Amino acid sequence: MKRIMIVDDDQNTLQTLKQSIEYMDRDYKVQCASNGMQCLELMKNDEIPDLILLDIMMPKMDGWETFKNLKENPLWKNIPV
Repeated sequence: MKRIMIVDDDQNTLQTLKQSIEYMDRDYKVQCASNGMQCLELMKNDEIPDLILLDIMMPKMDGWETFKNLKENPLWKNIPV
């Protein structure tokens, strides 16, 4: 099963993307995070996806800062974003 994490502060966008991806193929498990900090917390708890779809403009931690944190960690740096 392929795991995808969607990071976006808009709940409608999260749900629409999650439902669309899971509907296309049951081999995808989609996890949602509402900001960069939540994304990194999930990653620290071994919720490591195969792909991350990352919004840029978010509160608390924007997409660029989240991306920087992901690429600085040796365990996460090769995950496509």
